[in-house]
Amino acid sequence: MEDQPLNHQKHEDITQNNGDHDTNPNQTELPPTNVADTGAAPTQNSNASKPTKKPKKRKPKVPRDDTAPRQPLTGYVRFLNERRDQLRAEQPELGFAELTRQLASEWSKLPTEEKQQYLNAADQDKERYIKEWTEYKKTDAYIEFKKQQMEQKNSNSAAKKSKHDNNISKEVSTSQVTEPPTLVSTNQTAVTLSRQPTPQPKPCVTPAAGEDPADTDIPIFTDQFLQHNKLRESELRQLRKANSDYEQQNAILQRHAEEVGAATCRLRAETAAAAERTAALVAHRRALVAHLVQALHSVVVPLDDGACGATESNIEEYMEKLSILATETKNNPLVKQARDILNKVDLSVI
Repeated sequence: MEDQPLNHQKHEDITQNNGDHDTNPNQTELPPTNVADTGAAPTQNSNASKPTKKPKKRKPKVPRDDTAPRQPLTGYVRFLNERRDQLRAEQPELGFAELTRQLASEWSKLPTEEKQQYLNAADQDKERYIKEWTEYKKTDAYIEFKKQQMEQKNSNSAAKKSKHDNNISKEVSTSQVTEPPTLVSTNQTAVTLSRQPTPQPKPCVTPAAGEDPADTDIPIFTDQFLQHNKLRESELRQLRKANSDYEQQNAILQRHAEEVGAATCRLRAETAAAAERTAALVAHRRALVAHLVQALHSVVVPLDDGACGATESNIEEYMEKLSILATETKNNPLVKQARDILNKVDLSVI
């Protein structure tokens, strides 16, 4: 019984202490929170700053010309159409990706003669398409189709322009009614939060060879687009193959040019050495002729122009006649005199 008053008194002391703690005059009182002072934006503006998903725009359907000529097939596509059913019958468990991969491997390993047959057929089909397309562009059906295409294009552009004007007017009216943008104060610097629309890339299909630039407005994931894509891939493969061939030819020509350059340098060195030897021989001959003329100018030998001694102009004829005389008559006094003179000539200085 005595414990109850004590417990009750203890409970009153605890309550009083709590009350004293709540009413402590030394405790500083916090001011009310202001959004502009703390830099926190309202909930509505923070939600508005988040990007919202825009509905996907549907592209307008482009009218399809059913009367146009059938587009050509490439050699690879012809091989696929011919071999796909056979391979599917042989291996029915193959999926589409594995089937396409195996067909591509067979095409890459196909001999050149067999592959050339498909490529020749593709070239003939392409020539047929270009010829038919040229004739088709002169028909009334093509003119009517282009007229419908231009009308639809103009209507689509007009609709886009009106929609754009409506969006601009709505944005202007909304900006006039709503509150001004929230200013976030950080170190007394006002920053306006604004959101700009993300620019969307425009699809572009460049015209291929034999196509009209106006005919490239093709909707994606259609038969015409897939066929157009196949034509582009075929042209790209042909260009890559031609580029590889040109690179090989350039490598061969470069090696040939290096070999020709080395041979040219070698021939130039040989020509320079031969020129030096020729110059030395000419100088040696000139010195020899000078010594012979000086020694034999007094020995008169009968020549075609008359008997005379050795000179620089007739030295060859002179020595030839002297050699004939030495062969015919060994005891000729002219030969003996010339032999005695030549034995006394010092040829080591030449």
